[in-house]
Amino acid sequence: MEEIRCGVLVIGGGAAGSRAALEAKRSNPWLDVMLAVCGKYGYSGSTDIVASEALGINAPFNFEGDGDTPDIYYDDIVSTGGGLGDPNLCRVIADESVDRLQELIDMGLEFDSKQGRPIQRLLSGCTKARSLTCGGTTGREIVRVLGNENHKIGVKVIEDVRIIELLKDETGRVCGALGLKNGHEIIFKAGAIILATGGAGRMFRKNIN
Repeated sequence: MEEIRCGVLVIGGGAAGSRAALEAKRSNPWLDVMLAVCGKYGYSGSTDIVASEALGINAPFNFEGDGDTPDIYYDDIVSTGGGLGDPNLCRVIADESVDRLQELIDMGLEFDSKQGRPIQRLLSGCTKARSLTCGGTTGREIVRVLGNENHKIGVKVIEDVRIIELLKDETGRVCGALGLKNGHEIIFKAGAIILATGGAGRMFRKNIN
């Protein structure tokens, strides 16, 4: 049985996992940070789904000049979520989305634009035009630029591995994971594990995962 040791193991290679790995490595450059992906990196998870050319990501840049602000965005998130969203997390999204997306732009993400300015569209759940898109592959492009940054700073990626169990030590603390790759078992021993496997929407009969 193969054994792999690392400081931080991120399980899931979509946008959340990619960003988590990037921040873990940035915060701890001396640690081995590893990203475990069940398929090919950049082509797995719900981030990669191409539902339509209008499927984008939101931030109140107000490029369209319709008066969008973080406060209006917050109200839209809470209202659209029907009261299920954590207000504190909704506040973080509303207040930080512009800075986080600007970071992606600075990394090389190119949103659909007109005359040098990103286009923001008015989509469902929004009272202002705040959705930014990269054609029909917005999620894939986000993972691509994050993947490039992860490669630059030394995040290690293991593809085609499916994690099937978290492992605990004698105190009950999670200390690793068991995975399968090409029918062979791999044990990951890690100082910390970040779960970024998505799927929470399946708690609900109707979801848009």
